[in-house]
Amino acid sequence: MANLGKGRVIFIGAGPGAADLITVRGAVRLALANVVLFDALTDPALREFAPAAQWIDVGKRGFCDSTGQTTINALLVKHASEVDVVVRLDLLGHDEYAGRTVASHTDQAFDLVAPEGHTLRIDD
Repeated sequence: MANLGKGRVIFIGAGPGAADLITVRGAVRLALANVVLFDALTDPALREFAPAAQWIDVGKRGFCDSTGQTTINALLVKHASEVDVVVRLDLLGHDEYAGRTVASHTDQAFDLVAPEGHTLRIDD
């Protein structure tokens, strides 16, 4: 099994969408990000927490072009192998990764093994 070796992924729930409603913990962790994969409805004001990060829109919207979960997962693996901290900023606060639902409000860190055989470190 190949280990990504470099980075980790942090899932952060963006709350109901307004930037001033993100948790303190979420804001602190967002400030650590090198790369942020964010939903289409994410409040643009949240960029102030991580202005130097690369922000990538992976939003899903009904009846519109959107980014599939497989693509989002591939981006998580790609960027986690290149930088220290990747944040998945999600309004709902969960994603499906390697057959497991990952919630932003989990209370533990764990490793997931990607289908490609990479280990992806998930932090709460």
